[in-house]
Amino acid sequence: MGYQQACRNGHPVTVSLVDDNRHFLRQLANLVGDLDTARYRACSGPYGGNGIGRQVRHILEHVQSLLAGAWGAMDYDSRARDQALEQDPEQALRALAELDDRLAREIGPLPPDTPVQVACVCDTSAGPQRTWTPSSLQRELMFLLSHTVHHMALIAMLAEQAGLRTDEAFGVAPSTLRYWRAGERTTAHAAAG
Repeated sequence: MGYQQACRNGHPVTVSLVDDNRHFLRQLANLVGDLDTARYRACSGPYGGNGIGRQVRHILEHVQSLLAGAWGAMDYDSRARDQALEQDPEQALRALAELDDRLAREIGPLPPDTPVQVACVCDTSAGPQRTWTPSSLQRELMFLLSHTVHHMALIAMLAEQAGLRTDEAFGVAPSTLRYWRAGERTTAHAAAG
């Protein structure tokens, strides 16, 4: 089923959250596509151990975790930590395109209240204990969006440190963008009035 069909069949909340997540994957792909391998891998300056590639890999693996668990159990801690995604911008671009497509096809049609369980490892006096917390697809799409925005803000700082410019909306939360647009409308209305 194509994405347009999924949108017709999907719940508007799920489709909206999927679209927001896909928007950020595309922003990320645009930036990664502009980077040479050295800049993608670079880990220097005050943010030393966390280069752009590492942040991209981290984002991608959270999307992979959501996709792997959308029908039951999500485990954000059990990620592959795939060094190829961290070191090779071409591989990251392929993964970004694949995950963008999979979010649309596999998640878009699902109801937002689809129940899922999310793994959590808690350190207790008896040692690490794995527990499962009930959640919903909607809540996890919201988490994924927030998580992605946070790491993209870090990427924007790393890009600036490397002498690259990002769009002012790069890694800015949808709610902030709406606020900015509302402020522009208010300012334009006040100026016209």
